[in-house]
Amino acid sequence: MSGLQSFRQWAAQSTLAHVAFGFLAMGGWALFANREHPLEAMLLAGLVQGTISGLLTLGLKNSSNGGTRASKAPPL
Repeated sequence: MSGLQSFRQWAAQSTLAHVAFGFLAMGGWALFANREHPLEAMLLAGLVQGTISGLLTLGLKNSSNGGTRASKAPPL
């Protein structure tokens, strides 16, 4: 297996990779969307949005993989 194939396989299965991508993609978007504001406000928006997106990605990935007790509860 080549290095690129092993990296792609890791990225497809890695929770860390998914959370990091959610953080960077949505945090980057918040930076871009707030580019007209002062630097401190822009960075805060990127950090907050990135953190929220990363945590949401983590929760969705865990629940879709059956990794939490809440996902094993019967549907309502």
